[in-house]
Amino acid sequence: MNHLIILRTLSICINIYLFLLFIRIICTWFKPSVDGKLWHYLCLITGPYLALFKGIKFLRRGIFDFTPILAISLLGVTNQILQRIILHFEAGFGFSIIVLLALIVLSVWNIVSFVLLFFDILCVIRLIGIFLHINKTHKVLQIIDMAIQPITSIVMKIIPKKLDYVKLLFLSFLFLTAIWLSGIFIFNYVARLILSFPL
Repeated sequence: MNHLIILRTLSICINIYLFLLFIRIICTWFKPSVDGKLWHYLCLITGPYLALFKGIKFLRRGIFDFTPILAISLLGVTNQILQRIILHFEAGFGFSIIVLLALIVLSVWNIVSFVLLFFDILCVIRLIGIFLHINKTHKVLQIIDMAIQPITSIVMKIIPKKLDYVKLLFLSFLFLTAIWLSGIFIFNYVARLILSFPL
């Protein structure tokens, strides 16, 4: 039972840290009005972990910084794996490296799935903006354009002919959706395959 206490304690600590990360990220939206000792201590606690992801240039597009999403997702996945391990132990099942590998595969898919759906939603929002004739110089739309630019660049490389922006956005949406649907099948198949290995 000691291992269950350790796992539950670790899960609680991760939840608390996730909560602090959320507060830090939300507070940055209101800078410089947020300041003082509490902010200093919050940065002291969360800063080193967030700094680990700052070097990932693909996730930083102009003023748009997706690195905190990755940082939170990784902690969330770790906590999800811990929760599944705890449930596995509580149900009285034995635990093995095979089960752990299957849990890791499914948890990694959760991150990938979240990212794919996030960019899919951005494509839809941008298409809605075009169909509603919202001024393309609108700040939010410019940020969305910068955010989805890596996806549209990939689609432009796949399709050699020149496309207008609406078609490019629509094809990007279809591209992301196809990857997401394929991923559901592939990751679940891989997890089942891993669990079928003899112990």
